[in-house]
Amino acid sequence: MIPKKILSKLLLLISITLITLIAAFAIKNKNKLIKSTVANITKTGIDISMDNIHLIEEEKGKTQWELNADKAEVLHSKKITRLKNIRMSLFQKNNNQISVSADKGIIHNESENVELEGNIQVYSGEGHVLTTNTLKWMSEQKTFETKDDVKINGANFILTGKGMKINVDTEILEIYGGVKASFSDIKIIM
Repeated sequence: MIPKKILSKLLLLISITLITLIAAFAIKNKNKLIKSTVANITKTGIDISMDNIHLIEEEKGKTQWELNADKAEVLHSKKITRLKNIRMSLFQKNNNQISVSADKGIIHNESENVELEGNIQVYSGEGHVLTTNTLKWMSEQKTFETKDDVKINGANFILTGKGMKINVDTEILEIYGGVKASFSDIKIIM
């Protein structure tokens, strides 16, 4: 049995360590605002585990993106944050919003790039829906990329292919292979 004095010191040490980790995370990510978190100490190699997180990335006072997840696990040794049940909104220069959902993902803490996996759906401001199994958000380039099969549904078309890249600022979409398209309600005037 551990004496109360040693147990008290151990609990104090754990509390100070947890406060230090949270403070370091907050300082490193000062442009991101955390709406609500629950931090737990774990013995699985995870430095911080948070439930129901809400992150906001701002640049020059303007929101660039928001991210919600049911769970986040920060692994400082790998410089990543693992996420579960992700909902992300990106705000374009033209005030359109792109919404993204995925089963899980990883944020690379230094580059702020995000890798998503599982049941990914991307909704554009114009009503188009892109579905795929993996998707990378390249923060600096403001692009989404995948090497997997993609399907884009629009009001009057379905477009499929393998591998693609979308620049959210320029709205340029490239599909790399196996492109198929079907259109409906097209009127040909001669």
